[in-house]
Amino acid sequence: MRKYSCIPAGSEFWRLFDINDGIPWINQQTTEAFIPQYINLDRFGAINFNKGCYTGQEIVSGTHYLGNVKSRLYRAECKSDERPESGAKLFGDVSETDQSIGNVVNVIKDDDRYKMLVVLKENFMPSKKFRMNSPTKAIVTLID
Repeated sequence: MRKYSCIPAGSEFWRLFDINDGIPWINQQTTEAFIPQYINLDRFGAINFNKGCYTGQEIVSGTHYLGNVKSRLYRAECKSDERPESGAKLFGDVSETDQSIGNVVNVIKDDDRYKMLVVLKENFMPSKKFRMNSPTKAIVTLID
């Protein structure tokens, strides 16, 4: 019989894998902040558009059938002395306006940086760098 050895790992390790795979976790700070398409639930088959009745179904179905998804989920990372918070607002480069371009969904520390899932407005996508809404104004970079 073959013996296997395992090293126990906590939920932080699991969440890092989820962030790397683009699987969001909704928490208290992000509850009711996004429609399912904003966090890409439609892209990995987590929504059935032909069945069910739930609050907000008209918006979710309408967005699907009209193809008007204005924001999407992306993987990103940043170096910062402080941990970014779920729900924190994101802004374009300093040269752009101070209008929010998205929000942090999930954050996990990975070595010397924070890996994140962020929801960004689709019309912002030409740039791959933006900043956190924090005293440090940490620069955030999209991960392919």
